[in-house]
Formats: sequence, structure tokens, C-alpha cells
Amino acid sequence: MWIADWSRNIAIARQHGHTVEATSYLDSALSGIIDVTLSAQNAAVAAESLGYGITFVGALRNNIDAVIDLLRLPEWTFPVYGLAIGVPDPADPADIKPRYSQNVVVHRNTYTPPTDDDTRDYLDRINTYYRDQELPADWAKNRLAGR
Repeated sequence: MWIADWSRNIAIARQHGHTVEATSYLDSALSGIIDVTLSAQNAAVAAESLGYGITFVGALRNNIDAVIDLLRLPEWTFPVYGLAIGVPDPADPADIKPRYSQNVVVHRNTYTPPTDDDTRDYLDRINTYYRDQELPADWAKNRLAGR
């Protein structure tokens, strides 16, 4: 589990008589999430370089209170990701979830929205992926819009 943790710094600040108003700023939450993300990504790259398979588990946030209770996390902490690391089963080859093509996510100097063709291409690929995984195939309707 990868945890954003302000509890240690808040404890130190309070021990020294300081207030902790900055923790309610969006930037404080973002910096904690970014730090956790960089750390988790480095762990994933290290694991893969050793031949392990990895899967980030963001779904733990679907029931975040239960995860916090299970991990007995103190106030001012929250889970950002799970990271499963292991030896891939060669009898069960994993698919890689499709992503938008590079021309949609890489921008030069200014943002360029995706074209209708780019969107159709992605929806075709992601819907095929979900069908192959025996999940509802209409990604935009069942996953994206539902969230």
C-alpha cells in the first residue's frame, strides 16, 4: 500500500507549538499524492527490472474507509494505491489495458483536443478489451460516465 502521510509532519509541528492550517490546502494534498505516486512508480520500475509483474490497484479507494480501518491508519493519512508485485503466471497471460494513442496525450506547446476519430479508435479498443475480460463492453457508458 502506498499512503499519503501528513501525520508525522503534523505531529512534529504540534510538538513545537505550530499550527497546521496548510494541510487543508489543495496543494498539500496534491504534494502528498505526487510524492506517493513518484515513489510507487519507482518501486514498480524496480520490480519490473527484476522480472516481476506489477499491477497498480486504485480500486482500494472505492471503499477507502474500510481500507483505512483495516490498515489502522492514523488521522492525516490516506491510501493512494495498492501495488501488487509478483511472478506472472505464464498459463494466464495478462492483457494490457488500452490507453489513448500518443497523438491524444502528447501535446506540443498547446493543448489539442482529441479528434472524433481518435475517440472512436480508443472506444473501439477499450470496448474490445472489456469484452475480452468478460466485463460490460460499453466503457463510456458503464465505466466513464458512471463515475
